[in-house]
Amino acid sequence: MAITPDQWRIRKQIAASFVFRLAVYAAAYCLPLPTPVLPTVFDRLIFTLRWLTLDVFTLFMIIIVVANTRFSTSQINPLSKKDIQYVEIHGRCLQNTLEQLIIGAFGRLALCTFLGNDGMSYVPVMTFMFVLGRITFWIGYLNHPLNRGFGFATNMEENMIIYLLLAYYLIVYGPMYGLGT
Repeated sequence: MAITPDQWRIRKQIAASFVFRLAVYAAAYCLPLPTPVLPTVFDRLIFTLRWLTLDVFTLFMIIIVVANTRFSTSQINPLSKKDIQYVEIHGRCLQNTLEQLIIGAFGRLALCTFLGNDGMSYVPVMTFMFVLGRITFWIGYLNHPLNRGFGFATNMEENMIIYLLLAYYLIVYGPMYGLGT
């Protein structure tokens, strides 16, 4: 089956996201990112939760736009089919952001229980990547629905990597790793 021009367009965005991620994580590895000493699992969970608040701001940002758009159009009645185009893209971005946030937050919280102090310096990088992914997804979607690939891939690739790491850690170290005696 031949690949369509639209599929090539999305593939290029996915590849660009992958290359960008490699560059960001290479820079994060080479630069001495400051990380406080986090000796316990509880400390690492709190640190990760605090960084996750910035991820939630992207969700709030889209909720505010959807609410303002509904308030200022005939879409103030969400059951009305009139002028649905004003909120359709924002609503889809909101739905996808919520999905990515739930998957990513749960994964990062679980991952931080396996990471050592050095690995925790990547938590702010993950937040940066999430926020950047959501913004580029939203802007790309508003520009043209086929331009959302970079932002989507930025978050989906990140989440896939997190869950692959979690599977590895669970197999190698077991679910009781780092939980006292």
